[in-house]
Amino acid sequence: MEYLKIKNWIKYQHYKDRNPPWIKLYHSILDDYEYACLQDDSKLLLISLFMLAGRTDNHIPNDPKWIQSKAMLTKKIDIQPLINTGFISIDGNDSKMIADCKQNDTQRRDRDREETEKKKNGMVYPEWLDLDLWKEFKKYRTSIKSPMTIHAEKLCLADLKTQMDVGYKQSDIINHTIKSGKWKSFYPPKNKQAEKTYPTSDFGDDLFLKQAFEFMGPGYTDEDFNNHCHAFGHKPEVIRAKIKEVRG
Repeated sequence: MEYLKIKNWIKYQHYKDRNPPWIKLYHSILDDYEYACLQDDSKLLLISLFMLAGRTDNHIPNDPKWIQSKAMLTKKIDIQPLINTGFISIDGNDSKMIADCKQNDTQRRDRDREETEKKKNGMVYPEWLDLDLWKEFKKYRTSIKSPMTIHAEKLCLADLKTQMDVGYKQSDIINHTIKSGKWKSFYPPKNKQAEKTYPTSDFGDDLFLKQAFEFMGPGYTDEDFNNHCHAFGHKPEVIRAKIKEVRG
């Protein structure tokens, strides 16, 4: 038969002999984070197991029905949370079992957290999205007093994917927008050298034309310019003609 054991049982003992009439229970357990995270049913079960351990020399039969009866509990018991948190172990496989259970529990919590994040507020995020970067972008939108609705998030994600599809890195695109301090969506990262060589003031507030003009500067190819235009649904030849017209 398998037996349950209380971790660090010796500190709860008062008598050295088997079957002591009472055990020590320190109130410092209330400061234990793992204990605080337990559900109420698990907390009650743990206290009951302390008392049963005192009667069985810390060899509690791993029989849920027997434990439920001896502890006078009305609900079906679940010892797994106590194993996961390391309060109890089974037989002599203490270290490996606790480590395995904790690892599995951590992995499960990580998966649950990720799924919750992806489905938060009814929003399902694509697998390719870097959630940490996206959190920063959402914080940025809030900081410029323009928090996003679910629909706004979907539109911004579409803009982000468009830029990624033409070869830009996700981190560069998002950080470029955050650095702007005012943009609400995503645009191709700027070529600072091109901006110095070719002033963009002639284009006023037309951000697309400014960036298109930069793609005609040093460090870029015709393909880069064409990709930029296509990303925003424009024909490259039309944009070239418009830039030429503005520039005189």
